[in-house]
Amino acid sequence: MIEIERPVITRDSYGNDTFDWDNAELIPVPLPVSMQPLSQTESGDNEFRQTVTTGFRVISQAGVDIDVLDTDRIRWAGQSYDVTQIARWPHPMILNGVHHIEIQLEKVTG
Repeated sequence: MIEIERPVITRDSYGNDTFDWDNAELIPVPLPVSMQPLSQTESGDNEFRQTVTTGFRVISQAGVDIDVLDTDRIRWAGQSYDVTQIARWPHPMILNGVHHIEIQLEKVTG
């Protein structure tokens, strides 16, 4: 099961939006989804400064649209991943319907 982490959005003294992840709302997604690995890359100047980028794709069941925003994070298996892309695939039989949703995720560590 995945959860959506939705940050509290506030404004700083310059009028810019800031995201408060410490007080983020956790929204459970009760229906099962498919978590598919996309890629994992490593980079760095030497063996002590490595950056690892891990990507996943979330695919919902047919007929399921998940209320996710591009400013959200997805929590799965104790890890939080940034949402980098959301694709809502149109339903072939229902006008303006969603057949399924695919969410691309990324986590950078190091």
